[in-house]
Amino acid sequence: MPIGLRSLVLAILLCVFTASVADAATFTVTKTADTNDGTCDADCSLHEAIVAANASVGPHTVAFNIPIGAGAAVITLGQALPIITRNDVTIDGGTQTTNNGNTNPVILGTGGNVGVDALPLPTVAGPEIEIRDGAGLAHGIRIQANNVTVRGVAMLGFGAADNEGAIRIDSGFTGALVEDNVLGSTATSFSDPGAALRNYSGVTSDGADNGTIQNNLMGFGHRGVFVVGGSSIWTVEGNEIVDHDVASTDGDGIALSDSSSITVRGNLITGSSSQGFVVTNSTLTNFVNNTVTGNGVGSTTAVAQSAGITMRSTASSTTIDRNIVHDNYGAGIQVNDGATGTVITQNSFAGNGTVAARSTIAVTDQIGIDLNISGDNNNLGTPDYFSVNDQADTLQDFPILETATISGGNLTLTGWSKLGATIEVFIAAPDPHGFGEGETYIGTFVEGVLDTDPGTSDYSGLINGLDQGADVNASRFSFTVPTPAGV
Repeated sequence: MPIGLRSLVLAILLCVFTASVADAATFTVTKTADTNDGTCDADCSLHEAIVAANASVGPHTVAFNIPIGAGAAVITLGQALPIITRNDVTIDGGTQTTNNGNTNPVILGTGGNVGVDALPLPTVAGPEIEIRDGAGLAHGIRIQANNVTVRGVAMLGFGAADNEGAIRIDSGFTGALVEDNVLGSTATSFSDPGAALRNYSGVTSDGADNGTIQNNLMGFGHRGVFVVGGSSIWTVEGNEIVDHDVASTDGDGIALSDSSSITVRGNLITGSSSQGFVVTNSTLTNFVNNTVTGNGVGSTTAVAQSAGITMRSTASSTTIDRNIVHDNYGAGIQVNDGATGTVITQNSFAGNGTVAARSTIAVTDQIGIDLNISGDNNNLGTPDYFSVNDQADTLQDFPILETATISGGNLTLTGWSKLGATIEVFIAAPDPHGFGEGETYIGTFVEGVLDTDPGTSDYSGLINGLDQGADVNASRFSFTVPTPAGV
């Protein structure tokens, strides 16, 4: 290439590069008024800042520096905010604290630990920015762009139907990050704001991919998180999701529908009127180390769906691993007939079916894991909620524990199971049926592996005082291990 031409090309490339870098900007919101004169300057609203961010190549930050003396700056929207259509935009409520000081010095949320592995549950610093619906708007922030972040704000009052609410990410867009927000209450107190200011949902992904929802507080609306419409590869982690929906019988903490490859980890889900977590027509779901408690409690007038966790008949390849599932109104987990590939492992169950609903003090006497067969009630289960091993249904027979003895520092377990069955052993929490719920996991054994009883025999009648069914030529097992702690 001639030297002159090469220099011209380099100059053009340098010019393009410099222009791209120069386009990155911070647009600072300086007032709570919801105005739009088309310019974000020293007098800039949130509406005007988003318009400016949409107008040029980023990355851009929408920052805040609104003069206030105490509490949070409350932005009440009288019109819909512009949809975010520019990639790489961050709306960062934390900049209000940086620029104007910590005027809302509260720490919100329960904190503590969740899941069998006691993962830390984050609290959320009280935001200094609060965004309210003042005009019956469907959405607070709607995203139609890649790599958009919403951080450090409170949002309430948005939405009235499915796919509406505080934050929505639309189909075809990737890389959204929603973190450190308070969705469904004021910035100063994580409590029910009343019917007029409840979000319909906290965060909705309607076909978006590769997103993260983490370290948020969500409460008091119809749903906390709704992942739907072909969404895939989302992580929902470290959120506290509370009291959805006191006004109806269909409020879910987290609902997945028509989605794939979703990981839900380290969340606290409590007080949902229906399920804390429900999977419908979705595959490759991992639900790990969450605490699910006090769900399925209905509205103040009725209960329609009572389990803590529900796998609908179209759910496939779902793993439920090391969760604490305690004190839900119905079953801890209900697996509807037709669900396939469900793995339930090393969870802690206790107290399910023993707590009151919002509308009644009567308890359900449900069980830890309710596997439904055709004809069962898919929402409430069908009493007596379990079946014995009689080969009269399509369910896998459960292992029968005949003896458990401790001698010389060792625990020996004997009984019957299907050939080659994997057997998880727990210390049980008592339940009204006498079988108990597996509360404390102590080990996994495989029939035929390190098993000192290779024989077979029949069983029937009462075993340890319980009718557990009957079988002929069932494989026997005998496992001996050092006595686990707590036994």
